[in-house]
Formats: sequence, C-alpha cells, structure tokens
Amino acid sequence: MDHVREPAGDWPAAVISLDDTLRRLGQRIKSAEGDLRTARACYEALLEASRTYMGVSELRVAPARLTAQELRVANLVAAGMSNMEIAEALHVSVHTVKTHVKTVLAKLSIRSRWQMAGAVGQVRAER
Repeated sequence: MDHVREPAGDWPAAVISLDDTLRRLGQRIKSAEGDLRTARACYEALLEASRTYMGVSELRVAPARLTAQELRVANLVAAGMSNMEIAEALHVSVHTVKTHVKTVLAKLSIRSRWQMAGAVGQVRAER
C-alpha cells in the first residue's frame, strides 16, 4: 500500500513517509538482487552448455602455440569479460586486446568468443 501513515506519537509525517520510502526501496533492491542472481545463473548455465557443446574436437591446435598473454586474454574472454574490461585488467589498450583475440581465434581455428570459452577449458586441461 503506497500511503503515508498517520504520525505516530512525536514523529512528524515526513519522517514516517521517509521510513516507508526507504522500506519500499529496500524491498525493491532485494527483488533486483534476486533477479540479478537468476540472470547470472542463466548466463553461467549457457556458458557451461556452450563449453560442453564445443567439446574437445574444436581444439585443433596444440595449446603451446598460445603465448602466455594470449592465454590470459582467452581466459578473460571465456570468463565473459568485454575487450574494455580485459584491457583494464591487463593494463593494455583495447586495440591490443582485439589483436590478441583475433590471434587466438585464428590459432585455435574457431570463429567466436563462445567457442573460445570451450576451447580455453580444453587448453587449461591439457597444460
């Protein structure tokens, strides 16, 4: 119910209205947190399904061909980070990240970041 309660005792109506507003805001934040947890769980399930679908057969190159930096970039791509987030995490330019992503895609003979997530899991297992 979105109505202002009558002032109780010595409390002015503005304080009670603020209290109700804060209570409703708290309820909405808890609801949003639940929605976020659900979205994250769906994302992780999709990512895991993608990794499973890609399987071992997608990895057509020896993992040793990836440099340490390329493997770091590939792991961060697999974790779902954007090029900008990866650049900030590794203290390099976005252009450098894009170059590494293109190189990893080419070396692993794959075509998408989703496939990279599956391939990186295999690379980790083989190292």
